[in-house]
Amino acid sequence: MDICVLKEPFDLRPWLDVKMPSFDMSTEDATKLAIFLAAKDGEQYPYEYIEETKRDI
Repeated sequence: MDICVLKEPFDLRPWLDVKMPSFDMSTEDATKLAIFLAAKDGEQYPYEYIEETKRDI
């Protein structure tokens, strides 16, 4: 999880009238939370970003 998602949530599905809540947390707290959630899933933080490529069909 990228900390910017925690600090500045955005509309993922704009057609729905819901969004992730804002917690107004510091960058340090957001980083600690992201590290905790990654560790809980057995992942390392920061995640390795692999850019998707479009395939011609």
